[in-house]
Amino acid sequence: MKIIDMIKDKKVSFEYFTDSELWYSTECGFKFPVHIDEVGNATFKKEEKAIHLMRWIRKHKEFLEKEKENMWIEKLTTTTVCVSKGEARRLIEVFKHDYEQLEKYIKRNSFSTVSQVI
Repeated sequence: MKIIDMIKDKKVSFEYFTDSELWYSTECGFKFPVHIDEVGNATFKKEEKAIHLMRWIRKHKEFLEKEKENMWIEKLTTTTVCVSKGEARRLIEVFKHDYEQLEKYIKRNSFSTVSQVI
């Protein structure tokens, strides 16, 4: 889901506080943290306009996407196709980060190098 779809005319709701982070969720269910060291003495309400917290929504979304990519790089370099990290990144780009399609493609075929995929 695009960030604009998560924030335009939407609200976020406070969920809980843990480990120096305020956790909010969007109306679509995306949960994200706001670290209290980043906000100084700002006031955060139980419900906020999502646009006001877009910075943290974007930051957490990018973090999760990077973690997913790293997980796939690890999977491709160690268990699935056994390619280099560079080849794994290239393969991920070929599938435009559509990991579901990448998984199906790998299951249907067997490869010794990424060049066989591309």
